[in-house]
Amino acid sequence: MASYDIINIQKYVKIPFQIVIPEKKDFTKYLINRAFKTPTHIGIKENRIYKPLETKIVQDILNLYTPNANTIIIDYNTNYYFSLMIAKQNFDVIYINICQRYNKFLNMSKIINNITFQSLNTRFKINKIVKKKFVPLLIVNDVVDITNSKRILNNNLHNILIIRDEIDDTIAVYKDLLARSFNLYKIKKHLELITDIDSFLQYDDSTSILAIAPGSKYKQYSVVFFD
Repeated sequence: MASYDIINIQKYVKIPFQIVIPEKKDFTKYLINRAFKTPTHIGIKENRIYKPLETKIVQDILNLYTPNANTIIIDYNTNYYFSLMIAKQNFDVIYINICQRYNKFLNMSKIINNITFQSLNTRFKINKIVKKKFVPLLIVNDVVDITNSKRILNNNLHNILIIRDEIDDTIAVYKDLLARSFNLYKIKKHLELITDIDSFLQYDDSTSILAIAPGSKYKQYSVVFFD
């Protein structure tokens, strides 16, 4: 029987929530996908937050949009931290993770937070589900998941958070985003415009990237400082 911890998340989020994660001895059993060589749950348990800079950016983006029936957020990340955060704020979100073993912790987290949202164990249904909905935010760990979301790219997508945990980048995906007039920013203590994506990927294999579309409400925050 799997053991787990319940972690309270409060910093940088508008509405606090709780996340259920496997205890350390179960990490190797519940690896989420090939990207999860070093489980991010360790940091969540120790720091009571997952990726502070990225958390603040997600919250800032949510603050600019209004939940409604035509708006949906897509989360491909290796853990469901952001999906819980987003659902607690009444946005419709779909969480996609191919590991079925992980569903038990996801479902427990939904119950203790008194929320519901759709979760999938396949990457290949999302285009049919989304159809013509507005997507203010797409969250990915592997940039290949951006290519799995062609309908989203071709419709109304404003922001993409690319987390880059131990994944080999695909330069063609970034070039496609630039061709679609997205601006790419590296997420440091402040957002920094990436002027040469080839050089950036050559020398930086871990910094998260925020891709901002021309129509995004977030574009005016191209320089964001963190406390």
